[in-house]
Parts: sequence; structure tokens; C-alpha cells
Amino acid sequence: MTKLDEIRAEKLVQLARDRFDPDLSEAELKVLRDSAGSLLPEDPEDGAARPAIRPGLVRWLATDTEASANIDPGGLRILGATILGPLNLRGARVAVIISCFRCTFSGEIDLRSAETRGILFTECTAPQTGIRGDRLLTHGPLLFRRCQFGGQIRMLGVHIEGNLDGSGAELTSGGISLALDRAEIAGNVVLASDHAGAGDGPDRTDRFLSSGTIRLNNARIAGQLMCSGAKLAGDGRALVLDGAEIQGSVYLDKGLDAAGAISLAGSKIAGDLAFSGARIATVYCANMDLLRDLIWQGIEKSDQTRLFLGGARMRNLRDDRASWPNKGEVDLDGLTYEELTLHEPPTSEEVRNSAYGSELPLVAEERIEWLMLQPRDRQSEPQPWMFLFKHLVAKGDRKGANHVLYIFRRLEARKSWLLWRWYRYLFAWLEEAPQRIGWFIGLTLLLFTCIFWHAGAKGALAPTEKDAYEAFVSGKRMPAVYPTLNPFIYTLENALPLVRLGQDDKWAPDPRFPSKNFSTNYWFLMWTRWVLVIWGWFQAGILGAAIVERFKPK
Repeated sequence: MTKLDEIRAEKLVQLARDRFDPDLSEAELKVLRDSAGSLLPEDPEDGAARPAIRPGLVRWLATDTEASANIDPGGLRILGATILGPLNLRGARVAVIISCFRCTFSGEIDLRSAETRGILFTECTAPQTGIRGDRLLTHGPLLFRRCQFGGQIRMLGVHIEGNLDGSGAELTSGGISLALDRAEIAGNVVLASDHAGAGDGPDRTDRFLSSGTIRLNNARIAGQLMCSGAKLAGDGRALVLDGAEIQGSVYLDKGLDAAGAISLAGSKIAGDLAFSGARIATVYCANMDLLRDLIWQGIEKSDQTRLFLGGARMRNLRDDRASWPNKGEVDLDGLTYEELTLHEPPTSEEVRNSAYGSELPLVAEERIEWLMLQPRDRQSEPQPWMFLFKHLVAKGDRKGANHVLYIFRRLEARKSWLLWRWYRYLFAWLEEAPQRIGWFIGLTLLLFTCIFWHAGAKGALAPTEKDAYEAFVSGKRMPAVYPTLNPFIYTLENALPLVRLGQDDKWAPDPRFPSKNFSTNYWFLMWTRWVLVIWGWFQAGILGAAIVERFKPK
């Protein structure tokens, strides 16, 4: 120790003896000397005995102005000790950093409404208790790295002017393990081990573990939220960020194992939201506002994997087919995006390096399969289909966009009664590619030409003008200027009502024809003609749409 350190240590010891009693324990004297010194004390060995010190001594050192004046700027240092009883700093104004390394807390740590310069807990244990820190204000970081807490850490409305770092911690409290609702955090939130990475291996023993829910409802985080490689064992709600505002990215990737739901409903994230290489149950992102990319790749999915994106907004959804949840486990109603990018599944190395799998082209059929992953009773919700339709049109894939619209029309038609359903199926098929009406027109011309050819050959079709009719029925030669019956032109004129070729008004079924065959019956031929006219108007409308579509600017 330097001369100044010795002076400060002697002063602290004397003040402590005056305040408590002359017989301070060796562990308490060590705390006084370590706190007064400018040099970092030697770390206690892992597994070494942790002698007891009085919590009152710690409180006095943290809050007494005369005592804190003799503490080094490095802060109040407690190494390898057991704080025997509750540590009450409620409402205290702590002028020094509190630093505890490999300590044991036998009672609750009460930091409610306290104000500190920073709290650094490293490799500490509190088997039966936790931290109460509602409305805590710390002008520096709050760390509980590689600590073990058996009770809840509750810090509602906390203000942290630095990082919140719980990497490698183990929280074994059931229910809510960590509550940070309405927290204001000026730095990052780190709930990830130093060695976070994809897969299982020897480094996984240092991962962040939580037996209950991690809750940050309506929190405000100026940096990033990092939870890579964490194990969230709470089987109800594992991580809740409802209404949170995060200025950086959210990393729930690289081997994250979440048994319960992850909820980001109504959250606002200025960076990416990454799930690459995570083992996921349910992710609920209703009405989330994501300014950059949702990365849903390399997911270790199960039958419980669900993804709810209803009402969410994002710049780009990056996913791979292998990571898509099972059918019925996706909600996309209200989702909007600027880009939609499918990738090859990433390799384990790509996951470790936060890289994407190879990018694949946007294919309408694949995204139709993606939309069909929604529950059956929600598959016909129009918004996801119409948004994908517009997205494909904007990308120049009009054919793919029309196919998306066709599948959507079919899904809508499922609700109709049988005949009307098949009519809607047919119309949707033609709407997708109006030029298909050409097949119907050709079939119509062939079928009805045969019908009218047969009727004409038998004499069941007769001229409509009196003189020509009398000559026709008497077997005489008709006037030379009267047009001869042409079954094809007659059919064409009825099938395309806008066309006038001089056959329809010159020839008609003869009501006086003595028919012995159904195919030459007057009423059969009249109904055939009427059906052809009605069907012809329908075909003409579709044909017009096909022509317009053909010459529409791309």
C-alpha cells in the first residue's frame, strides 16, 4: 500500500472502531483496508472460506460521508466474505461504487429508492434471497455477473446510467426471476455468457440461466439487449418485453434455449431482432415495430414452436424454410414488411459468426406455403395475401402476384355453398390468367358448332325471312342473296355478342320442325342459343380483361 493508502486505511479502521467496537474481525479489517487502497486486492480463491462481516458495517461504509471520504475511487470492495443478514440500503445516497466479489448474502439486499455510483456483484451467491431495487438510481453500471440468486431480483422503475450486466448469472427463483418493468437503461442489457455460442459444449456451463420469467415491460434501453446462449427454463413466459423501446438490436440467438414464450408485443426496436440458432417455443410479436430485420434462421424448432407476427412492422423478414413452424402455428394477419428474404439454412459456423445462409430468390409458391402455415380458420384473412400480392407486383413478378391472388380467392370460396364455390373457383382461375379464356372459347366454338351443324343438316334451323323460309320448307331454291347457314359463324356470332357477321339474325330454330330427336328439338335449340349468348358475354368480359392485361405497362 502507498503512504496515502495507509493513512486512509488507519483512518477508516479508527472510525469503524469508534462507530462499532474495538474488536473488529479480521474479515472486517480486510474490507476496510481493501476499500482504502488504490491497488486492486488479490482475488480470493474459488471455494475458499467466506468469513462473516456485519451488514451494518457495509451500510455505514456506503452511506457515512466521513467514512466514504477515505474510500478509494475504486469503490467499496468486499471480497470473499459472507454478509450475515439483510443489507439495507433503502433510500440511501451512496457516494461510492459498491463492489462485491465471491461474496455470500444470507439476507435480502434492499436497494429501493437508493442512489449509487455503481453496483458490481461478481460470482456472488444468495441461495435464499434476492434484490429489491424499485426506483434505484445508479450513476454507473449494475452488474450481477456469474452470480447465483435464489430469490427474485425486482427493480421496477430502475434508472441505470450504464450497462445492466447479468452474464453467466443463475436465477433459480420460480415465477418472476428478474423484474425490470419501466426500467430506464442508458447502456446495454447483457444477459449472455462471455462465451455464448451455438450448440452445446464445455463453455455452456457459464451461460445465463433463469428458472422463471425475465420481465422488462415498458423498459427503455438505449443500447442493445443481448441474451445469446441463455437458458430460460420458465415454462410459462420466459422473456417479456411488451411495450419496450430498444435503440439497438435484440439478440436472442446462438443457442438460446427458451422453454416458455418470448413476448415482444407492442415493442419498438431500432435495430435487428435475431433468433439465429435458437431453441424456441413461442414468439409473440403482435404490433411490434422493428426498424431493421427479423432474423429467423437456423431455429431448433419443436412441435411447440409458434410465431405470431400479427400487426408487426419490419424492414426485412429473413428466414429459411427449415425454420418455419409447423402448420397452424403461424399468425401473419396485419404483418407488413419492406423486404421478404428467404435463405438457405445457416451452418453452425454462420450462426456463430452472426452470418446469414445464402440468399434465395423470391418465389411466390414458397411464400404461399408460408401463408398457408396459418391456422385453417385464419388462412383466408385478406391482409397477408393482399400485402404479398402488392409486394410481388412491386418486385415485377406479376405472374406470381396473380397466383397469390388466385389461391386467396380459392380460400375465400371455401365458405360458399357447392355450386357457387365452383363458380368462384373458375372465376379465380381466370382472374389469375385471363388469357385462359381462350381455351373456353375454343371449346365452346367446337361444341356448339357441332350442335348447330347437326341441327342445320336435319333442317331444324330455318331462315328468319318469310320468302326464304317458304322456299326452305318447300325444298325450293332460296334467293341467291340470302346467306347460307354456316354453323361455325353462327356459333361465333352468338358466343361473342359484340360480333355481327349476318348469321344470327338470318337463321333460327324452327318451331314447326317435326323433331323426333332431342338434339333437333326447338326448345333445346333455343335454350342452347340463350345459354351460348349468356356464356358469350361472360367470355367476352374475360377476353377484354386479358387484352388489357397483355398491353398494361409493366
